[in-house]
Amino acid sequence: MERLETIKNSIVENFSTTGVNILKALLVLLVGWIAIKLILKVLKKALKLAKIDNLSEKLNDIEIIEGKKLNINLPKVVLTFIKWMLLLMLIIVVSEMMGLTIISEEIGNLISYLPQLLSAATIFVIGLFIANFVKKSIQTFFKSFELSGSKIISQLVFFILLAVISITALNQAGINTDIITSNLNLIF
Repeated sequence: MERLETIKNSIVENFSTTGVNILKALLVLLVGWIAIKLILKVLKKALKLAKIDNLSEKLNDIEIIEGKKLNINLPKVVLTFIKWMLLLMLIIVVSEMMGLTIISEEIGNLISYLPQLLSAATIFVIGLFIANFVKKSIQTFFKSFELSGSKIISQLVFFILLAVISITALNQAGINTDIITSNLNLIF
């Protein structure tokens, strides 16, 4: 009977400790969620002041194929990226509080990959601007000498540059592009 009483006390103590830890974790989640909302509001105003919309408009002016333009809302992309990064960090904190180290380690690995992904996206966007600049320069050059075929040649050069830039960005993201590069080497 005494052993049964000891087991009962142990279970009650474990439940109370676990319950307190769960309440602490929920409190941290609530405070963290509110803090993330406030940070995102401040960041949204800062992005408006930095006039990132102008960069978004320039990016959306790029024609991939004649008449088809990009439709990217850069402030929304930046805010969503930061929101998810902050949420992942909050999940790491809460999982550490709960003693779930495997979850926090794996999410930490994901977060450590995000700068690599962000640099790959930056390479792609800058490369897209360069490819578009080269395309418009070729069109202007051909038109200044009154030569025909400016759209075809400039579009071909644009797509070749876009392929090279895409492969570079994928390599930066850590994606194996050996098959793509070997196929392009066969073609060219």
